[in-house]
Amino acid sequence: MRDNRTGYARRPDGQRQGQGWWWENRVAEAIQKWGQPWRTATREHILGCEVDIIATGPVVDDTVIRLVVQCKDWRDKPVPPSEIYRLIALAIPCKAYPVIAHTGGFPREHGQSWTAGG
Repeated sequence: MRDNRTGYARRPDGQRQGQGWWWENRVAEAIQKWGQPWRTATREHILGCEVDIIATGPVVDDTVIRLVVQCKDWRDKPVPPSEIYRLIALAIPCKAYPVIAHTGGFPREHGQSWTAGG
């Protein structure tokens, strides 16, 4: 079954390929519900590159906590290392923590590299 607006095949869960905004909105809402007050902005630009979410959180030890979040609704494929490197490169100038919110998984061969102590 194809979506008339985009021409992409509609997935069984009702989401459409190329329409990742639904995941961005859900992740932004989840961040805002964390214990401390968080402000989020979606589809913002850093150094001319679009990122899905920039979140500003509480002040800890005189430092504002910031997140740069890239959302990937790629259930059928893993996030490649190039996406992770891009996110890190965009987060560093903002003094932010890079976060990937992914509906799928990470490649098994890279799994240990992206986990604590890896």
